[in-house]
Amino acid sequence: MVEKQKPVVNDGGEFSFANYNEHLNFYLAVQALAKTMEPNLMSCWLKCMDEFPSCLSFNSEKKTSADSSFKIWCELLSDDKFNASEKFKPNTSSNHYSIPNPCDQMKCSNGGKCRANYVDNTGKCHCTPDFIGDTCDTAACEAFGMEDFRILDSQISASSHYSTGHKPQFGRLRLPAGGAFGYGCWEAAYKRAGEYLQIDLLNETLVGKVATQGRVSNIYPQWTTRYGLNSSLDGTVWETYHKELDGNTDMNTVVSHHLSPFIRARLIRFVVVKAWYGSVVLRVELYNCSDRGEK
Repeated sequence: MVEKQKPVVNDGGEFSFANYNEHLNFYLAVQALAKTMEPNLMSCWLKCMDEFPSCLSFNSEKKTSADSSFKIWCELLSDDKFNASEKFKPNTSSNHYSIPNPCDQMKCSNGGKCRANYVDNTGKCHCTPDFIGDTCDTAACEAFGMEDFRILDSQISASSHYSTGHKPQFGRLRLPAGGAFGYGCWEAAYKRAGEYLQIDLLNETLVGKVATQGRVSNIYPQWTTRYGLNSSLDGTVWETYHKELDGNTDMNTVVSHHLSPFIRARLIRFVVVKAWYGSVVLRVELYNCSDRGEK
């Protein structure tokens, strides 16, 4: 992408910019405030500045004729390439022009997008749910430790298990099959709703995200397609999360969900509700998202 800043001058009908960004061979495909035919780019700019207070940028046709009577189309826009980045596309027949944007100098990491505040000339990164921070460079959630065994086998239990090779402690995200890991998943003894895998986090904490996988196997394609979450602070009184969650559609893809609101609990149960493929199996992880500021 070519992005330049030039002084504003009107030199024989030609146009250039001061504090104005030029994006050659790009087009912002959003709803236009207006589309006009103008003799040159200066006229497009003046239309944007003087006649449409909400105009933040414009697309224009490339001028292909030296004839002074030749006019170009201009699309005046109330959006910019930061707020509508997914609609900012290469286009060989047009150019895009935008007013100075505080997001020009702000780099948002990990898929975050900058949103400009033109009132006070500031920009702010809006992060994806997995990241926080001014530039989205800090993980929002940290795994409690099912995958890396910081959660001990003694903290994991279940309503039942199919065999010694399908014990609850094998219900760990990304656990391989074989050897000490049995069949590489927890499998309930019965194919019925209500079977559950339970994790004791030992202390009251906030759970802001969960993730699941199916069974790792070349012979038995099995996974849970829908489940619920039950939580408890003391193991006696249990609360049911307000909605069921979509599980897996294959054996290995990790499917995660950010929870809103977070769950405050010591014990969490992944409860198989009504849907599974092949058998009731799970590999799971839970995430501590207390750094995101919920209390």
